[in-house]
Amino acid sequence: LDYVAPRRGSVDGGSTLRMSGSQMPNTEALSCRVGTISHITARWISDTSSSCHVPAHAEGLVPVGLQSHAADWEMWDVDFQYAAPLNITAVYPARGAVSGGTRVTIEGQSFPTTGRATCRFGTAPVLALEHTATQIVCASPSQRAGMINVEVSVNRQDFTLSSMQFQYVAPPST
Repeated sequence: LDYVAPRRGSVDGGSTLRMSGSQMPNTEALSCRVGTISHITARWISDTSSSCHVPAHAEGLVPVGLQSHAADWEMWDVDFQYAAPLNITAVYPARGAVSGGTRVTIEGQSFPTTGRATCRFGTAPVLALEHTATQIVCASPSQRAGMINVEVSVNRQDFTLSSMQFQYVAPPST
């Protein structure tokens, strides 16, 4: 096993963990181990890739393993970070132009200070311009006029369960 993605997820679980390596066996007995939780059903994708859904777990860094037989665990120096769920508390400004480009600050809790943060305006993801432990700043993408939900993610997969509204406004007719 060479790599897992994402490298971080919520203590609530649910992230799809994709594992990359070599000579991954195509067997119905394939399962994952995340921390001390074993026998998690894994899905073989190819000789170099498999996946599984991570379960809920206490906060912290845990090793990841893959099992292809009843008792043979293979553990690697690859870890997954369980962290508190992200929580959005404010979005400002609360409105912007339909053409996009509005610099939007999203305030919240449990934002990591490392890694790539992503904002999602409705269904449109955009990479963060900057982020701290309590703020993520993104440029709004273009959208049609109306209200949409704004969410954030730090692994490009698991977005906040809490969201705030952002209003897209059309330019005034002249």
